[in-house]
Amino acid sequence: MIKRRLVGGILSLVVACWELFAAYSYYQSYHQLYLYLGGSTTDVEPSVISALNKYEALFYSYLFYALLAIAVGIIFLVTCKRQPVKWFEYTLFGVMFVFMPNIFFRASNADTGLFAFTAIIQSFCYFLGAPNLAKGFKDFPFKSKEDAHSEKSIDKLTKLKELLDSGAITQEEFDQEKKKIWK
Repeated sequence: MIKRRLVGGILSLVVACWELFAAYSYYQSYHQLYLYLGGSTTDVEPSVISALNKYEALFYSYLFYALLAIAVGIIFLVTCKRQPVKWFEYTLFGVMFVFMPNIFFRASNADTGLFAFTAIIQSFCYFLGAPNLAKGFKDFPFKSKEDAHSEKSIDKLTKLKELLDSGAITQEEFDQEKKKIWK
C-alpha cells in the first residue's frame, strides 16, 4: 500500500469538504444580498453589485475546486493499493497542471487570502499523493507491459499446473504449453 497516496486522498477529501462548506456560505451570502435587493439590481450602488459578483464568483470557484478535490481524493483512495500506471498518472498530472494555476489566478481576483490558502493546501494534497512522474513511487515503480505479461503468464501456468496435478493433461503437454507461455 502506498501510504502517501492514502494520506493525500484523505486530505484531499477533507479539503473538498471545506471547499463545499465555503461554496455554500458564499451562495448563502449571494442569495441573501440578492433577496435584500428585492431580486433586482437596477438602481443599485456599484459596490453592492461588485459584492454580488464577488460572492457569485467565489461560490462557483469553490464549488468547481471542491469537485476537483473530490475526484482526486477518490482516485487516490481507490488506487492506493495498486501499482501506478504511467498514462493515468500523466493524465491526472495534466489536469491538475491545467487547473491549479487557474486556482491561484482566481484567488488573486477574489481578493481573499482564504481562497489562496485553500488552493495551496489542495496543491499540497495532490503532490503528496502523486508519484514521481519519471519513476513512480520509490518502492512501487510504474506498471510496465512486462509486468502485465508476467502476471498473465503466471496465471496461465498456475492453471496448467492444476490441470497437470488433476491428471487432465500429461507432463509432455504441460511442458509444451509452458514453452509457449514463456516465449
